[in-house]
Amino acid sequence: MYYFNYTVWFAYDPKYYLQLHREGFICCTYDKETGKKLLSELPKLIDNDSPVDLYAYAIALYKNGDRMDKDKAFYLFDKLIDKDYLPAINAYAVCLYDGICVSKNLPGAARMFKKASDLGCVTAKYNLGNAYLNGYGVDIDIPLGTSLIEDAASRGNTSALHALGTFYYQGKYGYPKDYYSAFNYFKEASIHYQAKAAFLLADMYIKGLGCDKDIEKGLKEYQHAASLDHVPSQKFLGDVYYYGNMAPKDIDRAYSNYLRAAENGDDYSMYSVGYMIVKGEVFWVDKSIGIDWLKKASKLGNSEATKLLKYYN
Repeated sequence: MYYFNYTVWFAYDPKYYLQLHREGFICCTYDKETGKKLLSELPKLIDNDSPVDLYAYAIALYKNGDRMDKDKAFYLFDKLIDKDYLPAINAYAVCLYDGICVSKNLPGAARMFKKASDLGCVTAKYNLGNAYLNGYGVDIDIPLGTSLIEDAASRGNTSALHALGTFYYQGKYGYPKDYYSAFNYFKEASIHYQAKAAFLLADMYIKGLGCDKDIEKGLKEYQHAASLDHVPSQKFLGDVYYYGNMAPKDIDRAYSNYLRAAENGDDYSMYSVGYMIVKGEVFWVDKSIGIDWLKKASKLGNSEATKLLKYYN
């Protein structure tokens, strides 16, 4: 019998990531650099006879690896189901839902989510609730969907906390528009590393929705979300520090935030990084690197990057 804690925790290196799983904290988030290290270092750290260790490795493969890694993760999830390892049932259902390692099968995913939920998997309870709200493999059932998500939130699931905050923020699924309740759900989810909740909490601080207006706290929440690789937050902070509209202008901080968003595939940030380099605002980086970023942004359809490139061809 295994103990599982479905509250999200932040893992700062592979050893701590594995330790968290062994202690039952199976929901981990981490930055991109740690994600890369997981794939290279976990094979040396895990016990191949331990379902806990195999699951931790499989999840890392699925979230951070290429197609072959995801196939290996799917194989491990399937193997762990045979060993009655509960989180693997939910993970297998996610594979059916995504249709990456196996043919997409929403009804099959919903059945697996229900099986895991009935056995006590809180993440599966949230996933099943989301399926009922959106008709993913099941008939839409709003009362049942919201009930499942409320139950998952009461057990600390951060995706469910974020979802309830969104329902109150938008006045959706029968919930009244209530910024105070939305603020509190987002705050609880943000404490446990839910990046989207931190982003929305930041916006509420900036606008004074459900709380006293507080620019400083808002920027801290944007920084928190950005540290979790939330691209809109990284891009937003790039603008803040480049234009000096909520904090003093700071080229170094603007560049570092734009660069992180650019590395995560955002074309606006690719253009911004390229612009800052070729214009000499980031004088310590060779202009050829800036041109490369402009080309990447242009290839993704950024018209400003395309215009600027005409001067450097």
